Amino acid sequence: MAGVPILPAYVKGTDEAMPKGAQSIKRVRISVYFGNMVEPQKLGLSSDRRQASQQLADHIVEEIKRLGEAKNKKPVVVFIYGPMAVGKLTIAQHQTFSTKSF
Repeated sequence: MAGVPILPAYVKGTDEAMPKGAQSIKRVRISVYFGNMVEPQKLGLSSDRRQASQQLADHIVEEIKRLGEAKNKKPVVVFIYGPMAVGKLTIAQHQTFSTKSF
């Protein structure tokens, strides 16, 4: 395992952009929410490589679910997506997002 930091992200709106069975993409608002940086070496993962990988994957999935369920969250990135159109991109301030984390 590389042990590099992981930035969990929840992307909202893509299911509306192209619902199951749709033939084309619809113009919709898509929002991206970033969580806190996860540092695998600080999680106390198993010494068994396979078990550690599963533990890390489970942790990241839970973080992404938490981002999707959070109340009063503000997106870091918002854009309008549609076919043959350039989206409007807005960078918003977010409490848990910091360029220092990278």
